[in-house]
Amino acid sequence: MSQEPHLINASFDLVVFASGQGTNLRALHQGFVRSTGTSAVSLFVTDKPQSNSAKWAKETKINTVAVPLNAGNDRSLHESALLEELKKFAYIAKNQVVVILAGYMRILSKNFLAGLKMLWPHCLIVNLHPAYLGDYKGPNAHAFAVRNKYSRWGLTLHKVTEFLDEGEELATTEVFLFPYESVSQMQDRIKTQENQFLVHAIATIISSLTNETFNNLK
Repeated sequence: MSQEPHLINASFDLVVFASGQGTNLRALHQGFVRSTGTSAVSLFVTDKPQSNSAKWAKETKINTVAVPLNAGNDRSLHESALLEELKKFAYIAKNQVVVILAGYMRILSKNFLAGLKMLWPHCLIVNLHPAYLGDYKGPNAHAFAVRNKYSRWGLTLHKVTEFLDEGEELATTEVFLFPYESVSQMQDRIKTQENQFLVHAIATIISSLTNETFNNLK
């Protein structure tokens, strides 16, 4: 059964970064609406222009910035190009912006994070990590859990820093693993729980924010 969307006022904008299938993007798009009935997801950002998430965002008419990683794998050049594209959306700086990394498979540099906060001064940048931070950092978290036969695993929403999967924890939840379950089976099974956790965590953060407390969260 689908949940009723959260009503979000016009002073907030959600910006979603993702690289893959886009299930969390869809959950956020459907989970937060304005009084006009439109989604509060104002912008989608990806490094994979051919990904399912990018295709869905365009079909859904979400503003999309798609900047692929250049052939030389130069992080600084890629981030500079991305910031240039994001300047087209500087107008949302009048609002409180929540930037959500939901399966965005790149570590953001200190300079890029500073650039985002120059562009959107009232922004909170968070990441959805598919593990408890104390258990595992980096990619392939589900494969690690299955390989090491964990019976319980976690999901974490945390503030973003320039370091891999660091930053203050904002919300966590527990997921269960079944014996003899494959990585793909685990991922498919917990996807709905992950989507619901992310929407609920973001809703809790937004409901607690005022102009004063938002600056304290940055």
